[in-house]
Amino acid sequence: MRRFSRRVELFLIGTGFIVVSLGTWALGRVFDSPLLSFAGLMTLASTFVPLPADAYVVSTAETIDPLTVAVVGGVINAFAVLGERSFLLRLVDYPIFERLKRFVGDNRYLAVLDKNMFLGLTLAAASPIPFEVFRFVAVAREVNVVIYFFASLIGRGARFYVLALAGGLFAAQGILQVVVAVLLVIFFIGVIRSFMNLRKDDQAQGIVDNT
Repeated sequence: MRRFSRRVELFLIGTGFIVVSLGTWALGRVFDSPLLSFAGLMTLASTFVPLPADAYVVSTAETIDPLTVAVVGGVINAFAVLGERSFLLRLVDYPIFERLKRFVGDNRYLAVLDKNMFLGLTLAAASPIPFEVFRFVAVAREVNVVIYFFASLIGRGARFYVLALAGGLFAAQGILQVVVAVLLVIFFIGVIRSFMNLRKDDQAQGIVDNT
């Protein structure tokens, strides 16, 4: 009974994200509001769902002020990761996450992160390195929600501001669309490689079938 209830909770949280994000995006399209459309897509892109958020932020340069992108994007990301946290807390007990829990529990580098979780999460959110790993760590380590919220807000807001400024520079040079296309290609190559590496690791550990 408990397993069924958890699945229902996962479904409701996931569906809620999709409805809110796509609904807000659709309103933005209907009312011709780039900011609403941005808010809608960023709601979903700010979770662990593999979407090209950086490319999208860069592409907003011609329609939204960089400071607005930073504030709105940062706030949305901060709330989205809290929703994601509630989703992952219900998901980590499944066997597929056993390897991740062992990694989080045994990794000596993450023990260093524990000593200053706020600074570590803020820098990770602002840097080019994948933030998804640190979000899983924050959930597995049961980081305080206030620390998690403001680290995501500050780090992601700063990152989005820099990306939006860069987009403005690319737009001024007339190469914005080319840069966005390159970022999309890099993103999808990274996603494909990540899935391939994950499958190889699972096969090596006997988690999935070789057929």
